[in-house]
Amino acid sequence: MTTRVHLLLRDPPLQRRIRRLCTGLDVTLSADAGRGSAGDAARAFGADLFVVRDSLLVGPDVGLADLLETLPDLPDLVVVTRGTAADTEAPWIERGALRVIGDRDDDLTVRAALTAAVAARQARSEHSRATTEADPLGLTGLQSKSPAMRALMRTVQKVAGASSTLLIEGETGAGKEVLARAIHRESPRRHGPFVAVNCTALPDTLIESELFGHEAGAFTDAQRQKRGKFELAHGGTIFLDEIGSMPIHLQSKMLRVLQDRQLQRLGGETSIGLDVRVIAATNANLEEMVRAQTFRADLYYRLAVVLLRVPPLRERREDIADLARHYVDQFARPLGRPGLTLSSAAVERLENHDWPGNVRELVNAIERAVLLCDGDQIEAIDFAQVGPALPPAPSPEEDKAEARLDAPVLDLRELCAQPWVEARDQLLARFGGVYVRELLRRHAGRVGDAARSMGVNPRSLYDQMKKLGIDKREFRVGGGDAPST
Repeated sequence: MTTRVHLLLRDPPLQRRIRRLCTGLDVTLSADAGRGSAGDAARAFGADLFVVRDSLLVGPDVGLADLLETLPDLPDLVVVTRGTAADTEAPWIERGALRVIGDRDDDLTVRAALTAAVAARQARSEHSRATTEADPLGLTGLQSKSPAMRALMRTVQKVAGASSTLLIEGETGAGKEVLARAIHRESPRRHGPFVAVNCTALPDTLIESELFGHEAGAFTDAQRQKRGKFELAHGGTIFLDEIGSMPIHLQSKMLRVLQDRQLQRLGGETSIGLDVRVIAATNANLEEMVRAQTFRADLYYRLAVVLLRVPPLRERREDIADLARHYVDQFARPLGRPGLTLSSAAVERLENHDWPGNVRELVNAIERAVLLCDGDQIEAIDFAQVGPALPPAPSPEEDKAEARLDAPVLDLRELCAQPWVEARDQLLARFGGVYVRELLRRHAGRVGDAARSMGVNPRSLYDQMKKLGIDKREFRVGGGDAPST
């Protein structure tokens, strides 16, 4: 796969040298002619890899680094510094540069750095292409067997091609940004920038400048003009995550931007037109915030032209096994372990966990298990930090029901003499029998109803019943005439 390389150097001899040292590499080269800003030049060329002079990233074009992050397909960056790379590369690598080249490095060193950068970019492009072919909408983690998620995805297909403002609701880690990026990729704006802003991460004193930009001299530290995130998203999509945390005094300006599709930078007098699709997301209940007068009602209605709710992972347990296998493969392949699988006991443990951190927590658990497991199969013990879902605490009205529980007899001395994981698993196994029997008793042997009460799918409950030697017929009212489930 040929890599598109664009040179932003503003130094003809250096530009000629880099061109010469790229000879023989699988690249197509373009270069900045030196007219206009570096940011305009970067936007004009769709490149996979930018070779940039360090002075363009620290001078008047300091916003170039931010701009590059918004370009389609997130191009990589090679920074050319003064002196040798060994003396100057550390801070640029920390800022995200793929490689650093010193203008005093010899040709062999520069050639090696360019070769490595092109190879790294090609590897990432191949991985991205393979992922896209397997999942053309980029909806990995959102495809589902559950009715709620399928209904959501039908709505997504209808709205992706429009420019209407969307509001995505969902718990932390449920996949709100994944959904927003997928909508962007499926829209006519796919070739424009996707700019993600976490409103919670921005201090109140900076959020207006970050979103809407500022003019030089607008405030004490404003030494130069700065374009905000909305301007950087022009022609594409801006994703406003955790919109509920936006200060109330800025919500009126946000409403005006959404209504008029234009803005004024902080300290500016000129209106700037915008062509931006806005997708907002929240893990808070904005309707309750409206009632509490901590979020403007008019802004809420402007944002929620279409409301998309991403259900938490515990509400779509039927997806857990498929998601887990997908992420096992994703993490195992780079480690040279493509045949790594999950045991049935491991899958059961994952399916029985409530996943308060949702898909993000599942991904972290899978990555940890892949790294630490021995052998060719991940076992339940490899998820020692993932506990099974426990029932909610009984309400006062349910206290009488507790008296019917046949609490297991425990020898604490014997239990505490065992390793932690074995002791815990033994305790949970004893508790599991009591818990499953009580739920089946409450629901007169109806496995489907008991499973829904437990928060698991019926197949998982049947498997537990089989292991525990429990027959649903012993719980049926009237000696076994109740319909089977």
